[in-house]
Amino acid sequence: MTRDRTDSSEKEIRDQAADFLARVHAEDASEADWLDLEAWLAASAAHRDAYDRARPFGPSSTTSGWRSPPAWKTMRPLPMSSACRRG
Repeated sequence: MTRDRTDSSEKEIRDQAADFLARVHAEDASEADWLDLEAWLAASAAHRDAYDRARPFGPSSTTSGWRSPPAWKTMRPLPMSSACRRG
């Protein structure tokens, strides 16, 4: 019975990974979709593994046709120059 429960849990995680993959690569993907994915991935190593396996060519996939994260996702604040810190 434990094996059945484990199989069910693994299938559920795989299904969630596929759902997230579809959501974040949809034309209408939103910031909330990416934040939800980020939180889901942070919650469990099993989630990260399932998401990596769900991607078409594995974790380092750069297949054309799949959108990369939106610009806001990769933006980082620039360090302030000393000229800007005067005051």
